[in-house]
Amino acid sequence: MNGGSVVLNSNSVFAVNGDWDDQNGTFNSSKGKVQLTASVEQTISCGAGNQFFNLEFINDDVSVTNKTALTYINIDKDLHVRNKTNFQIGAVTVTVGNLFRFLEIESNASVTLNDNNSVLNVDSKLNSSGAIIFNAEANLNLTGSTNAIETLTTNNFGTITYKSSAQPQTISQPTSGNFNNLIFDQN
Repeated sequence: MNGGSVVLNSNSVFAVNGDWDDQNGTFNSSKGKVQLTASVEQTISCGAGNQFFNLEFINDDVSVTNKTALTYINIDKDLHVRNKTNFQIGAVTVTVGNLFRFLEIESNASVTLNDNNSVLNVDSKLNSSGAIIFNAEANLNLTGSTNAIETLTTNNFGTITYKSSAQPQTISQPTSGNFNNLIFDQN
């Protein structure tokens, strides 16, 4: 988007086959969903103050595709990482679930933290039957009540922090992989 504004109506779906870049305009997601649907690599760049309500990555191809965050991204409700999609997070912060929903990673999908300044904040429920991969000293901050990680690849990097002062958390050992640095913060 090069100037102007886009407003999604409640419960509408906006499918994008190219890169997402709203840095030079205003994006109001209301209660709609943005789907990045290409079976090729896509990048996401968000302008200051712009945020998604629901964001979904869909890949109908037979090979894995990357969706890469180039700027800070805020998602109010849900982030779904589906079918052979790898969500790459570089030296930026991605925050999911300000409205107490969830980050879902399907079994054949993954989220990769690639930079020492990569931060993934999940302020709600993490439901991962897919993989979370650390390729650097990145941070995964979990504040929701239930956090399930099926496959965790730390490569001897990264810190997972469980933060909760208001509610108890249910935490389980990943089926595959081990924690590298694990912090419980009740402040």
